[in-house]
Amino acid sequence: MPSEIKLLDGGLSCDLFLSGNVDKDKMNSDPLWVGRVLLEDPEEIKKSHVRFIQAGCDVITTGSYQCSVEGFVEHGNISEVKAKELIGSSVDIAEDAIKEAGVDRNIEVAASISPYGAILHNMSEYDGSYIDNMSEAQLIEFHSTNVNIFLSKGVKLFAIETCPALKEALAVLKVLEVEPQARAWVSFTTTNGLTTSYGDKFEDVYQVLSKNKQVFAIGTNCSDAQLVLKQALLVKDYLGAHQSFVAYPNLFQSLSNSGYYDNNCSPSYTELVWQGEIKRWLDTGIFGLIGGCCMVEPRHIALVKQELVNWQLS
Repeated sequence: MPSEIKLLDGGLSCDLFLSGNVDKDKMNSDPLWVGRVLLEDPEEIKKSHVRFIQAGCDVITTGSYQCSVEGFVEHGNISEVKAKELIGSSVDIAEDAIKEAGVDRNIEVAASISPYGAILHNMSEYDGSYIDNMSEAQLIEFHSTNVNIFLSKGVKLFAIETCPALKEALAVLKVLEVEPQARAWVSFTTTNGLTTSYGDKFEDVYQVLSKNKQVFAIGTNCSDAQLVLKQALLVKDYLGAHQSFVAYPNLFQSLSNSGYYDNNCSPSYTELVWQGEIKRWLDTGIFGLIGGCCMVEPRHIALVKQELVNWQLS
């Protein structure tokens, strides 16, 4: 059993348009997505980080999901040099938020490494449809840029997240080998709890990743919460001795192809629909990280914190 369970943050994008000064429709239709906010209004990202920290999270993930040099050059009309600086600034924003939040506990910054499919802005991170058209070398080349930006900023914790396929996760980890002190969690998208969204069997995925000493947690994110327990029970015997399970599901069952997060994300919606499942998840004894993804707001993270504390006291 992991010595401690850390609480992750929730859905940055949803919080930006619910509690921040960001237009939902404009952001969701923008190829840069949250990257547009990083480019034009980074203060809003900092404020969101602060809200999640004050809600109780132990780890803040950088606002760099769906950010790439190629994307910023094409859609942000900035140079490659400026694009790299901008991606690196997501670390500074997270660190500033930790200081501003003024909490009396250690908060870590994790660099968000999104899959190649995210920059395509066609939701292919949820089916891995691009995987067969890319070689390992191409994936390594793509991910090298952001990983090296974050390493140059002194980041040692990485979130290889929303990954549709083992092939891509291994490509990112290959890049991370340049810094032996770096550690990462790897979380996959899934539609059935048995395989990655691309189709890799989770038993095979975990057996391969269990041998990687830089990977300290494996699990799922940006998927249906009803699949968390199913996956945890399936793979609990395949984790390495140095590893734990990570899960940060979406608030609702599915995403909308018409615009990522649809209208489900509403200021009037306060219920954490999977709150009653959390104890069963934790009872598996393999969790090391827990949090939320799309549509999970700071108030929901506070509820996860409450359930975690109650479970630890029981």
